[in-house]
Amino acid sequence: MLYPKVNVLIFVALLLALSVQACSQAGGEASCTDGITNGAETDVDCGGGTCTACGGGKDCGEGSDCASGTCTDGICQDLGGCEDNQLNGDETDVDCGGSCDPCAEGKYCASDADCTSSTCYSGSCKSWPYTGSDYDEDGFDDDLDNCVFVANRDQVDADSDQAGDACDNCVEQANQNQLDNDGDLMGDVCDPDIDGDTVGNDLDNCPYIPNLTQVNTDVDQFGDACDEDIDNDGWDNIEDNCPFVANPDQLDSDPNTYGAACNSDLDADGVQDFVDNCQMVHNPGQADDDLDGIGDACDADMDDDGLLNEVDNCPQTANADQGDSDRDGVGDVCDSGFCYVVDRVDACLDPTSAFTVYAGSDRVMSTGDLLTLIIWANRENKEMEYEWSVIERPSGSQTTITNASGTVSRSTPYDYHYDDRKTATLTPDIPGEYIIKLSTMLVQPDEIYPDKNHASAQFSLNAQ
Repeated sequence: MLYPKVNVLIFVALLLALSVQACSQAGGEASCTDGITNGAETDVDCGGGTCTACGGGKDCGEGSDCASGTCTDGICQDLGGCEDNQLNGDETDVDCGGSCDPCAEGKYCASDADCTSSTCYSGSCKSWPYTGSDYDEDGFDDDLDNCVFVANRDQVDADSDQAGDACDNCVEQANQNQLDNDGDLMGDVCDPDIDGDTVGNDLDNCPYIPNLTQVNTDVDQFGDACDEDIDNDGWDNIEDNCPFVANPDQLDSDPNTYGAACNSDLDADGVQDFVDNCQMVHNPGQADDDLDGIGDACDADMDDDGLLNEVDNCPQTANADQGDSDRDGVGDVCDSGFCYVVDRVDACLDPTSAFTVYAGSDRVMSTGDLLTLIIWANRENKEMEYEWSVIERPSGSQTTITNASGTVSRSTPYDYHYDDRKTATLTPDIPGEYIIKLSTMLVQPDEIYPDKNHASAQFSLNAQ
């Protein structure tokens, strides 16, 4: 009979199909259309990053497995659900805005339509009419914002002092008034040096008043800078006729304002010795540029930059590097103008003035010595034509200038360089006076004074 054979064939086919399915479930190559959960899929033919995202109600491992982007307790939520306590779909805040119902005041929004008040300002729903102010545009009215001048949509305030972490000068310690005595952006309650004088609060005898020297005349717990009675004689400083010398009797034998106990002015400058910052040098003005307690009149280093006044090119302005870019002996930080000095201050080159050249100062040299002629100009790296000439010479001299004319264009900074093997030189051949002249012309019009493109200079050479 034929039927038994047919049954056998059907049975074999079923076994092969089950074997293929088993192999697939056991780790065979996954397919997103095979009707089973395999490979990286989180549900049948979806999720896992390899197949399309799953719809609502399907198994998931994370939000990316779901078409809605929301996986809650292993189950994909419906796309755009307005009651799932999740921010998803086109919602602007949790379960509101977009295609959901409008949001209440204070919720995030993208347009007026997202708000029940129909007023969206700086990304936040506002009441209508909105008359408030939001300086930092973070969505919180200034009167409700815990950082009025710093945008902080999260309004986090870790120490609950009504100052948001984004602007709190002591994030971990409550300090509602935000006091910052030394202005270092670190609040007093968490600042180890409240007055910024480099002496820690625990050692500072005036923690709220800078007093690096920690002077304490009466050796009590308060430094002079904050002691109302510096000499501890029972009289407040403002009333004491000798605030630095104890004199409880306040005796005053002469008509001036100082008590007999401290009435001394050795340099006769009208400033009593006990407050005179130069007791032996007359200085009624008491100038003290570096505020070191030593008056400028007797301070060997007035600006406290580590250089003695007599060698400091800015004795009253600190400049340890002594920068002097125009070489005039006055440091850049206190120099009122720039004029580059070649060899004489009175012949300096001012780059803001009309085109000028310089050939150097008058000089003396021996007959027969070679002299290199140098070009200086008050413009940097400008192409110019030049010509050297001897306009006066001793009788009988036949010397000539080698490479007397040409073009130069490179300078460092105002000293121009000749092209290779074209240096201009002169050798005086007999003793006497020579007058050497330099004539120049800018190849391109001057940028500052376009009509002034010619310049000349000369110097005297005395050959011995």
